[in-house]
Amino acid sequence: MFKLNLEKYDAAVACLDGIQRKGKTVPYTSANGYMFSFINKEGQFGVRLPKEAYLSFREEHNDADFRSHGSVMKEYVHVP
Repeated sequence: MFKLNLEKYDAAVACLDGIQRKGKTVPYTSANGYMFSFINKEGQFGVRLPKEAYLSFREEHNDADFRSHGSVMKEYVHVP
């Protein structure tokens, strides 16, 4: 599952001008020194959203906390 999601992640990142995928074991993207998306070890894609969008997304999708390595990733949502 991780490999398949990594391929999809790479394809999505390739559509973003000036953004590159980084990381070998934990693939991620960042801008201005801040990580804004990544794939956790379970192969789940998480994206960081502004507070209003984060709350709206969680409510609309009945989303639980997004976790990575056993920690809740604040302001990140799981994107199916």
